Amino acid sequence: MVIKRVDKESKEWAQKIATNRLHKTLINLALRIGKYFVLVLTEEGREFLSDPERRRKLFYREARVGLLESSIFQNPLYIPNEYNSMERRGTVTGRWIGYDFNRPGEFGKNCRQLQEGRLVSFLLNEIKDNPASTYTSTEIIDVFHKIEHIAQLELPPIDYLKENGLIVQTTYAQAYQNVNLFQKYEKAMNLERITNDVVYQITPKGNSLVFLARGGGDYSSEKFSFKDLVLAPSIVR
Repeated sequence: MVIKRVDKESKEWAQKIATNRLHKTLINLALRIGKYFVLVLTEEGREFLSDPERRRKLFYREARVGLLESSIFQNPLYIPNEYNSMERRGTVTGRWIGYDFNRPGEFGKNCRQLQEGRLVSFLLNEIKDNPASTYTSTEIIDVFHKIEHIAQLELPPIDYLKENGLIVQTTYAQAYQNVNLFQKYEKAMNLERITNDVVYQITPKGNSLVFLARGGGDYSSEKFSFKDLVLAPSIVR
């Protein structure tokens, strides 16, 4: 099983920093200052701010939090619509479609429940030994400001997420039962013949730690560019 990560040298450096409280505090402060310096005073920063999607990730916490507990993802994925029916959404190979049932309750009605992208996860040291049933707070993850979280970014295969309790493989029927929506969409599932089809669901432990990161970079290499998930590469160096 291959798990792609940040390059080894950067990861080891970040982990050493994370174990020293003073150094960690200073580095995290420098990240915050550097971020705003780049935004205001550089051409790269001004270009970043010209992109509405990137501005959203920077200024809204909701855009920087991964899929919440009970979210589902698959490719293709059948999602509920306003007519008590279900519609099929698909994307290219290597990417996933996700639907977040609980996001409006956490972040308000204008949040994005439908997501698309490549899998990115953060199996943080604080929670990695927890069972899948132990809830992870949405307040724990902060990849913009915490060097120790940046160091734990991974591009995981499905089996890795299952083995570490961040997701569970289930069926549409069970996934919708878990959010008390099965009766509402049972007829639609039967009509589409997907009731027992496989879908992946975020566990309480995986709450906010699994992302579907959009963007076009080369995700096949061992080195990962943060620019689609974090502010800009120059800020996390």
